[in-house]
Amino acid sequence: MASLVEKIIEGVIRGCSQSGIECTKFLAAFVARTIIDGDDPAFVMDKAVTEADVESLILKAISKISEKDSPSLETIKMQVSFDSFFLDEAKRQEELSINADKISDDMRENIAEMGLDCQHHDPISELQQSIFNYVLRTSPEEAGDRTYQRAREREIAAAIESVFPRIGIRSFFSLTKEEKKSQLEELNNIVLGIRLFNRDIGKGGLCIPHLHNDCKEQTSELLDIIVDEVDSQSKLCEKYQEILARTTLTKLNISDSAVKRWKNELVNRRQLHKYMQITHQDVHNHDQNTGILRDEYISAMESLKSAVGQRSSVVKELVYPKFYNISQLWMKLSKGIDTTKHYSNSYRSLCEYKNSYNCTIDKMEHIIEMEGDILQELNCNKKSPFQLPPPNAETEIKIETYNSEKNDDEDHYEHTIEDCILLQHGTTPDFENAILELQGFCPISITQNGMAVPGKPEHGIVSFKGRNYVFADEEAMRSFLYDPSTYLQKVVETAKEKPELINLLHLKEQFPNFFFTKDFVTKNNLMRKIEAETQTPVHFTESYIDPLYSWNEWDLRREVIKLANIRRCKTSSQQTV
Repeated sequence: MASLVEKIIEGVIRGCSQSGIECTKFLAAFVARTIIDGDDPAFVMDKAVTEADVESLILKAISKISEKDSPSLETIKMQVSFDSFFLDEAKRQEELSINADKISDDMRENIAEMGLDCQHHDPISELQQSIFNYVLRTSPEEAGDRTYQRAREREIAAAIESVFPRIGIRSFFSLTKEEKKSQLEELNNIVLGIRLFNRDIGKGGLCIPHLHNDCKEQTSELLDIIVDEVDSQSKLCEKYQEILARTTLTKLNISDSAVKRWKNELVNRRQLHKYMQITHQDVHNHDQNTGILRDEYISAMESLKSAVGQRSSVVKELVYPKFYNISQLWMKLSKGIDTTKHYSNSYRSLCEYKNSYNCTIDKMEHIIEMEGDILQELNCNKKSPFQLPPPNAETEIKIETYNSEKNDDEDHYEHTIEDCILLQHGTTPDFENAILELQGFCPISITQNGMAVPGKPEHGIVSFKGRNYVFADEEAMRSFLYDPSTYLQKVVETAKEKPELINLLHLKEQFPNFFFTKDFVTKNNLMRKIEAETQTPVHFTESYIDPLYSWNEWDLRREVIKLANIRRCKTSSQQTV
């Protein structure tokens, strides 16, 4: 089966390459999967796959990927790119880390294997030179000219001599290999801490970047850019939604193909807006974490300054731990800079999809100016909010009234009303943090209009079988309450017809094979909150009770002393002394 899947993916990639189209293995797999899970009668899951089926699938996938000016295809490409970007970036960072660690480990290994009985005429000088090369090679700094390089080498040599003088090198040979490696790593961190301290007081540390300042500036700048983009995409989505609402309510001479195109463009903009929001939340959390690191670094540096003061020499037991701590914080800030670059690259990759197709919304601006009072009249004529009864309240009158409007099947609606619970802001604890299904989009708008319209929690949240749903208006909520299972099934069927909705609505349970990331629950680190409790049993099982068990520490100590004294006692005749 695995070889068959690889054959299909390779065939799609090869066919796209012959047409001059770039296609990744993730995109090929995703598109092929949408064709198989779609309504195409040529692919039936319960029959054997033939060579003709494979060729047909490959050709259809190539045809789909080769579409020009297609918002739906660009949405799928964006989803695949966004998900695979995190996997590729994580893999790249892991490879860089492995390579850097390998160089450092190899150098430490070579130094640890050196001994006094080596072939060199002066093993101590050779060891000292190897240690210097190790610290110099692993020093994380920016590049500089030759003058800077000489100053850097003198500073590192002086720092090594102060921490690990030549007179103490001979004792280094007597250590075990693991102890040598540990001391080398500790030496490297202390030397870096000394240089960071010298840079801060203006006496060295040339070309070592001020990461605590750089990290703040870069993250703040990226946050501002992403916030502007989120606002821009939000306004564009509102424009699409308004135009589509007016075309539905008015009898304008607009073709169905144009309306379908706008709906596909709306889904594309919704997905881009959602990814921008996710990126903004990630960068915001990252900024808070790096802010804590910055404060710790500044505090540690001030503590070191106060410990050193104006002294020319200090006790090493006092300052070495502080140097080590500063270097560790600086290295964490360095990783924070790398993370900021990662988010910046992710943002730039998303921006590539802003103009990946011809946006037709600008050509239809005249629709907004036509019949401008329609939406206002609709808002004035809205029905009163539909109120669900509490879970255990008497509901017979309301059920009869509702069924007289909808259906005579009272038992069916009574079953539905018991499964649904209305959560409202004033009566539900932690209402703002409720986890919403379908990423907060209205299921009725998706199934009836094919539009991705965000629900409004102010109308209330309907909890059905432990899952929370929001709706665009009260009428949509009424429709859902009448038959929620049917509407949720229609959402799945709509997603099969429009695969770009699978990721947007986060239908992971219904389409588990369409998600590439391992734990793609939410990228904004939201946590599900549940009720939990821990109880201590009152009546223990008799067989588990130890009658000789003692919990008192002093009683245990007395027993130990007695046992120790017995060993020193001697037996004479019949009396124990």
